Amino acid sequence: MAKTETVKHTPGPLRLGLPEDFPNSDNPTYDAERSILAPKDPDLLPSSPPAESIIAWVECGGSLEADVANARRLVACWNACQRFSTEALEAGAVPELYRILADVASRIRKPLDRGTWYLSGDPLTIQPLLDAARAAIAKATKH
Repeated sequence: MAKTETVKHTPGPLRLGLPEDFPNSDNPTYDAERSILAPKDPDLLPSSPPAESIIAWVECGGSLEADVANARRLVACWNACQRFSTEALEAGAVPELYRILADVASRIRKPLDRGTWYLSGDPLTIQPLLDAARAAIAKATKH
């Protein structure tokens, strides 16, 4: 798939459909359970109701439960990754950030005799870890 700088994805946050979003449907619960809605872009459709539109319909050919679980996961992932560019996500930013955060978290210690937290290890091992964390955050959130 060709990459383009001019076309942007739909901004979030997304949400799952609700039966009341489908007042003219013969089966609003069925429609709602598989739909993912997003705010309409006011630059593209400045005054047209409704304020949201369906951007995805999840139907995997399996069970209703699997479709609903997939729709929930897609919405949760989309909303959790709003600050990341698509390019950063494609380049593996989330696993990289998780790996570095887990490494930092494993080094955080709170001594029993004091109330302050500190990173365990000598400055020669901590500084590169902090530099890697800062670099990963900058890379992931660069637009």
